Amino acid sequence: MRRTWIGAGLLAVLLAAGILTGAAARTELSPGAAALCQAEQAVLAGDWEGAQSLTGEAQGDWARIAGLAAALTSQDTMERIEDGFAQLATSARAGDAAAYAAQCTALARELEALSKAHSCDWRNFL
Repeated sequence: MRRTWIGAGLLAVLLAAGILTGAAARTELSPGAAALCQAEQAVLAGDWEGAQSLTGEAQGDWARIAGLAAALTSQDTMERIEDGFAQLATSARAGDAAAYAAQCTALARELEALSKAHSCDWRNFL
């Protein structure tokens, strides 16, 4: 009987850790995605400085959560996000507003998808 309670306790701890990790991922990834959406709007309005500031904020958010994201997701997803930030820098140097806005949209969608993949809802729970 004691072993049953030990096993149930371990399962409860693992479930709680999974829920907390998913909540942390969602909390940390959402501001970066929102900043990228705002950067897209700013660059389309012609505000390159504001767009680059918002993109820098999103990249800082990503750098802060990258360790946790690496533990939660595949290397392929990590590389796509890192490459996306590199392409943003390339588009900014070239002054290509359309490419910059499109890359902001793609990165925001990638971050939102990563956030949703680790959210605590019934589909992920099952």
